Amino acid sequence: LNTEMAREAATLLMLLGVAMVAERRPLRRFAVFAFCFGVWDLVYYATLHVALGWPASLMDWDVLFLIPAPWSSPVLAPVLVSLALVGCSTLLLRRLDETAGQSFRARDWLVQIAAGALIVASMLWNAGPVDRSEQPGEFPWWVFLLGLLGGVAYFLRALERMR
Repeated sequence: LNTEMAREAATLLMLLGVAMVAERRPLRRFAVFAFCFGVWDLVYYATLHVALGWPASLMDWDVLFLIPAPWSSPVLAPVLVSLALVGCSTLLLRRLDETAGQSFRARDWLVQIAAGALIVASMLWNAGPVDRSEQPGEFPWWVFLLGLLGGVAYFLRALERMR
């Protein structure tokens, strides 16, 4: 358990290091981190599928992180988050080249944090059963999709406003 938690923390630090080397401006660093995290996660699942035949389906359950408690969901959920991270960070990096002087407002960050909190809450929904090595209950797709779709929609609106 401690080794897995250390591996998770090391992966996040490695991705942060890539972002720190790749960009100087904080918002662009954040976008590079999000892009790298999304790509890493998609490649991770693709590699597991090719090498081990798992996941057999996007609806197979996975334990995603252990920090601070077990996050779990069907594989489709982190894949959708990763696709959103790659897409939105690509748009942001392209737009920041065009509008170097503009950025997100505090309200934009708060909405994105709230959307992310909904996604995390959906993945922690079954932390108790997973922590006890029990089968997780139903995944709260409504909470997850509210966070994901709401966050992406608001992001696109804020990005358009920056134009």
